[in-house]
Parts: sequence; C-alpha cells; structure tokens
Amino acid sequence: MKVYLRGGPSGFPEPLRTRSTDAAGEKITIQFLNRRGHFLVTDELIECGDGHAQVYQWSYQTYIAE
Repeated sequence: MKVYLRGGPSGFPEPLRTRSTDAAGEKITIQFLNRRGHFLVTDELIECGDGHAQVYQWSYQTYIAE
C-alpha cells in the first residue's frame, strides 16, 4: 500500500512523505532525527506518481531516549 504523510515537524523532507508500507493501519510511526512522528489515517486518497496514496495526517511526535 502506498501512503502519503501530511504535516509534521519543520524540515521533514518531501522525499520521505510518500512511501510503500505493509504496516498501514490507523497509525503510522516513522523515525526522523531523534524523534518518532505519529501520523493518523484520513479518509483522503491522493494521486501520486503511478497510482493513489492513502493520506496520513501528522498528529504528534515523541523523542527517542538515549
């Protein structure tokens, strides 16, 4: 499944926003720098390159403990 990650912290690079995943559900968590971004599924689909992508909206972030 292809997903598009909308929103998130400043500096989150555009190339990381569209990705394929087998783990799509209600929430997707990705690591970026020293934190994890949490994205929640929406009802929206967008056209993306060679097909459609499910949109996930940024919700919050947590920091990774050292």
